[in-house]
Amino acid sequence: MKKISPVIEKKIEDLVGYVNFDAIHFIDEEQVKFLGKVQRGKNQDYYFKIFDSFGYMFYNVILTKENNNFSFLCDCRKYKKMHCCEHIAASFYYYAHLFFDRTEDDLLVLSKSILKKYEPKEKKTKNRQEIHAEIELEFYKGHYNVSLQMHIKIGLDRFYVVNEAKFRKLLSLLKHPEGEIIFGKKFTFSFEQYYFKKEIEDFLYQMNDYFENSYYNHSLIFSEKEFPKIFKMLSSVPFSIKNYGIIYGIKKGNPFQSILNKTENHQYRLTIPKLKEFKFLTSDGTYGLLDHYLYQLDSNYLDFLLTMLEENIDSLVFEEEDLSLFSKGLFPLLNYQIEIDDSIKENLVFTKPKAKLYFDIEKELLTCHVNFDYQGKELPFYEEKYDVLRIDDY
Repeated sequence: MKKISPVIEKKIEDLVGYVNFDAIHFIDEEQVKFLGKVQRGKNQDYYFKIFDSFGYMFYNVILTKENNNFSFLCDCRKYKKMHCCEHIAASFYYYAHLFFDRTEDDLLVLSKSILKKYEPKEKKTKNRQEIHAEIELEFYKGHYNVSLQMHIKIGLDRFYVVNEAKFRKLLSLLKHPEGEIIFGKKFTFSFEQYYFKKEIEDFLYQMNDYFENSYYNHSLIFSEKEFPKIFKMLSSVPFSIKNYGIIYGIKKGNPFQSILNKTENHQYRLTIPKLKEFKFLTSDGTYGLLDHYLYQLDSNYLDFLLTMLEENIDSLVFEEEDLSLFSKGLFPLLNYQIEIDDSIKENLVFTKPKAKLYFDIEKELLTCHVNFDYQGKELPFYEEKYDVLRIDDY
């Protein structure tokens, strides 16, 4: 618990009463979120959100200061009956510097905490053990959207569940590593004894930053609109999905390797072999699973994918006259992930040219010349006489 001077503690206790002041011990500093202040005439209104230990619920607190007089409001039940509560007390306590001038005693306490912050510490990395972490995502489908809950376990031979209260404590230890978390009689976690792999530690720092900058979510349950940020944070750490298994990585784009061949009737058939194995995760279809990879789909490709699934087909058949139509439209949409039959390559070869940039200084100007490497031959992009770079080819 944060330490302030006894003089200011007494001032807060006089404002909120002993019972409410004593209850501050049940509220951690991380649960108190200062939203900002508004000047209203001579009054200054300070707005806070106080989250419960699980991060699901919060209470709104307003502390009003006029000169050295205070009034306060909270939307909890206790305040309605008693006209004060521990949420108001915690707001005063953890943000005392906003309301009270520092005394010499307060400066003494603050100075000691700053001095201890820069106290040289013995490096115990060699004696610490690497602690392992398991991350599992569980998805819930609602009427209109999807949410996910993140389950985290840590341990050595045996894994222990990190509930939301312990997870928030774990994040606080990143900044103040002198604390500990008791999981049971046989396991107590502290950074003095254990350390995480760098990718796990980086993930924890990202989660901490995310929660610190989020006014509405301090829990491990995330709405669908939060998925992009959550998946980005998970991109470099191993994790699994409940009832599916381990996820090897997160990719963007087309998840399928298509096949284009010629039929006995001299028609062309485009086949997407694993189309019906794709498992959608979100209500809008943006994210899905295939072969234990999580994919983020492009909106245009998603439209094609949904069209195929709605029609309950995994292949297209077309005549040779439509081959050019396919190459100009659908082929680029497939991100060129296609296996083409040898008999077709004789008639049409798809080539994706590589762009090369050449910078130079001409008459005190920086110039950039763009060439395309077309099958080993470089051609200037801006000269109209070169018409080899056909739209059919890329």
